[in-house]
Amino acid sequence: MQIIEYKKCRGEPLWSPIRRKNMQKIELLAPAGSYEAFIAAVENGADAVYLGGSLFNARASATNFSDDELEKAIYYAHLRNVKVYITLNILINDDEISQAVDFAKRVYEMGADAFIVQDLGLAFVLRQVIPNINLHLSTQATVYNELAINAVDNLNFERIVLARELSLNQIEKICKVTDKEIEVFVHGAMCICYSGQCRFSSLIGERSGNRGKCAQPCRLPYTLLKNDKIVSQSYSLSPKDMCGLEQLPRLIKMGVCSLKIEGRMKNPEYVAEVTRVYRKYIDEYYDKNQLSVTEKDKQDLAQVFNRGNFTTGYFLKNEGPALMARTRSKHWGTYLGEVTDYIPKRKLVKIKLDNDLDMNDGIEILNKELSGNIVTYIAKEKTQIREAKKGQEVWIGDISGKIEKGQKVYKITSKILNEELKESFNGKFYKKIAIEARIQIKENEKIKLQIKENNNLVEVESDFVPVVAINKPIDKESIEKNLSKLGNTAFVLSKCEIELDENLLVPISVINDLRRKAIEKLEEIKTNVNVTKEYNKLNIKLPQKQAVNKKVSAYLYNSNDLAGLEEADRVYVPIENYNKLINVKTQEIIPYVKTITLNNTFSEYDFDKVLVGNISHIKEFEGKEIYLDNSLNVFNSYTCEYLKQFQVKGVNLSFELNLEQLKAIKTDLETEVTVYGYLPLMVSEHCVIGSEIAKCINCGLCEKDNYYLQDRTNRTFRILTDRQNCRNIILNAKKIFAPEVVGELENVEYFRAYFLDETVEEKKEIIRLIKLGKKTSCVGYTAGHFYRGV
Repeated sequence: MQIIEYKKCRGEPLWSPIRRKNMQKIELLAPAGSYEAFIAAVENGADAVYLGGSLFNARASATNFSDDELEKAIYYAHLRNVKVYITLNILINDDEISQAVDFAKRVYEMGADAFIVQDLGLAFVLRQVIPNINLHLSTQATVYNELAINAVDNLNFERIVLARELSLNQIEKICKVTDKEIEVFVHGAMCICYSGQCRFSSLIGERSGNRGKCAQPCRLPYTLLKNDKIVSQSYSLSPKDMCGLEQLPRLIKMGVCSLKIEGRMKNPEYVAEVTRVYRKYIDEYYDKNQLSVTEKDKQDLAQVFNRGNFTTGYFLKNEGPALMARTRSKHWGTYLGEVTDYIPKRKLVKIKLDNDLDMNDGIEILNKELSGNIVTYIAKEKTQIREAKKGQEVWIGDISGKIEKGQKVYKITSKILNEELKESFNGKFYKKIAIEARIQIKENEKIKLQIKENNNLVEVESDFVPVVAINKPIDKESIEKNLSKLGNTAFVLSKCEIELDENLLVPISVINDLRRKAIEKLEEIKTNVNVTKEYNKLNIKLPQKQAVNKKVSAYLYNSNDLAGLEEADRVYVPIENYNKLINVKTQEIIPYVKTITLNNTFSEYDFDKVLVGNISHIKEFEGKEIYLDNSLNVFNSYTCEYLKQFQVKGVNLSFELNLEQLKAIKTDLETEVTVYGYLPLMVSEHCVIGSEIAKCINCGLCEKDNYYLQDRTNRTFRILTDRQNCRNIILNAKKIFAPEVVGELENVEYFRAYFLDETVEEKKEIIRLIKLGKKTSCVGYTAGHFYRGV
């Protein structure tokens, strides 16, 4: 058999083309933390799947993918018109840059469609070394306005993943003013902290979210203290999961490119169900220009995972208390009914059902023990049954604990739903791509078969030449029947055109052979890795910084009191206090703007220098002398080198770097390291104080008293509030104090002290000890990450 041609279709096709509906249809992007979850995503309608390799991704505890599995996944996805995005979305230190680049090269050559990146230094390197690579800027980069997008324009990110804290109005505004693809999270778990800004797990548990190892301390219970008095006890940092299903029409209309489902740590059943439901309603909206979500689909979404129902996140408004799952932080399941009786000795619980129940469902009773089990016994009156319906009252067996009448019961897992979902990824590979066939069979000419799928066209011809049949000539029915035998391939025949001369002899084996060859060539086209292996040498020359004079900077969290700071070389003050200090001549005073400055304006302030907390501020304060705070997560020398092109004078290096990593930083920017004070753990759009006490926002309570969160080990974390917008900043329970590192870090010029409520004398002593640069006998402090890192 001779292969005539296989190519991307250009010009006029040989028959009327399939018209692709909705060419710019919004992308559904699903998560995969395992190969099984990946199959679940593809088979249930994802347009793209994001997943991580064994290195450098923000879900280090997921199963993740070996290189062989990555290659296999990319092949499987591309065959089915699904894209694969690789997560490289953590901070990278200097020693890891070359390894990260090598990994990116390997997966790029496998045909990965894009790489999701947090670290600007890594993006800078990848853009130089692999110029044709597609990069997406991760939500970990804390992008919340168009200024941030403009600031990184020269890194040529194809797509920007926005912060989850944005409203629909804010997202729409960004979509209108940028030509970048915009991706938003639409379903799944929400972090209470802006992504990329959380150091809670890092500082209290040595597991950094910025390194893919978050231990989720936000899902633990806390006690809210007003001064030293208990106000409430709850899961006050644990949001409900978001569900943006009802917001699909507006997200589509405003021009969002991709809808992202959270869940690389979730099981394949979750991935299957959430992907299936969103696929269904995206298609419904495009087909009917309207949306009507059924109660069953809402119920099934909740069944696979929810934390006390769903929230729309910040899409519509800041929901305050309604955002939170205050009473428990784990999966709730769906409401099953209420306990009406209990026989402890027999471990039998009677439940009045508000939902159907089946054998092998998982249930949980809401009490302190969360009593529950897999259901292995159901009885109505004295008859054992395998299923029970809503409205019935039944006995459930083998349940023990402190169970009382009136307690609520939840169905945590549904055996029937899970079995249905597993069928979508159990190896039968149900997703099929429609193809069209055209076959030409003429006397004394080689048979020609064309297969077309979207813009892919394959043409093959046979070595066999048909002749007039003596008996049993081939007919159109048998030709179409055998062209349709596509078995376990990814294809299904949707249309077949047959041009057949009469009374010809053609063995069916010839038709089958043509079909196999054509399908093989079509698979080859669809999975062909057609990337430009154009690599540049890493040609970013890093400067060798010389030893510098040591100076002390003081950062005032919430005051403009300079008393006790006379020996500090520089003082950072809140920008709202700057005008009161503009005439101070004794030392350098620099105003700072907080990490998140949505809806803030600064035109009333007159300053030449500014300390900024977000990449957007580089654009916002163009023309000023800019210093970058640690919230920009500068983790390596390449980030410093990238930032030099802006008017950046200095940078406060990430306090997640250890001593040796700090020494390895090569830059001629002015560098600063924090050695004293309460480090910021979180910045959150949610106000814990207003949510827990006033049940609203803008309550003003934070102006009257000090508030703290206390964990199970009695550590107390101070809550600061930005009164302009009620954002919370949560501080570490312990102060860092490590003056001894001053002498070791020859390349660092400034050593910062955070001051909150220290006395004048304490400030003076802290500054004196930092300038001495010697280890002290002070107790009750932490050395942060200087001697451990992340």
